[in-house]
Formats: sequence, C-alpha cells, structure tokens
Amino acid sequence: MVNIMSKKKEKLTTFETFMQNESNARMYKEESEKLALSELLLELMETHKLSVRKLAKLSHLSPTIIQNIRNGSQVDVRLGNFKAITSAMGYSLILKKGRQKIEV
Repeated sequence: MVNIMSKKKEKLTTFETFMQNESNARMYKEESEKLALSELLLELMETHKLSVRKLAKLSHLSPTIIQNIRNGSQVDVRLGNFKAITSAMGYSLILKKGRQKIEV
C-alpha cells in the first residue's frame, strides 16, 4: 500500500503577500533602484574619500545634485550627471552586450 501524503499549502511570508499586489511590486522595484544608485554613490565616495563638496567640484555639478543622489531624493538621474560623477573618480561607463563594448 502506498502512503500518499497531501502536500500542505505553504504559507506566504509578509513580503511575498505584499509583492503579490502589482502596485506594491512596482513601488518596491522603483525604490530598490533608487537605493541601489544611492548606495553605489556612497560606496564610491567612501572608497575615494570624497565629500559632497569635493565631488561636486571635481564633477562640475552642484553639491545639491550630489546630495540628492546620495540620499535617494533624486528620482531620475541624468546620464550626463552620472557620467560626470563617475568620471570625476576615474571611472568610465561602458555598455556591454556579449563581446561588444561601447564607452558612453
């Protein structure tokens, strides 16, 4: 005789329940993207020991722009601003697809 056990329905976590709502999932994605850019900038500034004012001077941007990106209040960051910030620290932006690379 074969013992067949019914699989219990797994209970969703609070996060999984939250993410089932399309609006919540979209908001989470947007906030995560802002946080990722903010965290990246914080890490780069710390690595290069740069203050907001020093980075602003090097990138030829206002300290307000740098601070707004840093704290996540800048909703959309212009590519030109991001390039200026990364270039000021010696980085270049590269688009990569397979073996093809294009410097921005």
